[in-house]
Amino acid sequence: MQTLLKRWSRLRHSRGFGVHSPFAYAFITSVLCPPRRYGYYAYSAVGRNRHMRLLVRLLAYFNPSSVGIYLAAKADMVQAVVQAVCPHAIITRDSPSFIISDHYLPALATANALILGDDMPAVLPRIQSAMAHGMTFSDGRRCAVVAALPHLPRQDFELNI
Repeated sequence: MQTLLKRWSRLRHSRGFGVHSPFAYAFITSVLCPPRRYGYYAYSAVGRNRHMRLLVRLLAYFNPSSVGIYLAAKADMVQAVVQAVCPHAIITRDSPSFIISDHYLPALATANALILGDDMPAVLPRIQSAMAHGMTFSDGRRCAVVAALPHLPRQDFELNI
């Protein structure tokens, strides 16, 4: 029964229902879970991979000046997507403004980030406890997004990403 209620809550939040923050509502409905008819110019480069499509939308939204890539697999594909979407962005490991990772890093609590992988359910609570401000959006399984913007209140959302 608990699993069914969680699924229902995720589905509602994925469509913006029950989300009372204007930033979170706009972020969920236009970036994380946009209508299917939306398309981005870099979708052709990533194919039908939903995590890479999410990365395209996040990079287009945050428009970072620097990106840190900390992945064990698909790092080359992610780097190509970053260069296609944000050609001005510098790929660095020194204080990036956007992080793409599959494991825990202390900097994840202070930078906008996309966390992918099987370790995400173990990594996310550590990030959430270290964050002073900002929001996290997760699907509870393999994907989480951290919006560590200083003007945001501290909130966490579970939805179908």
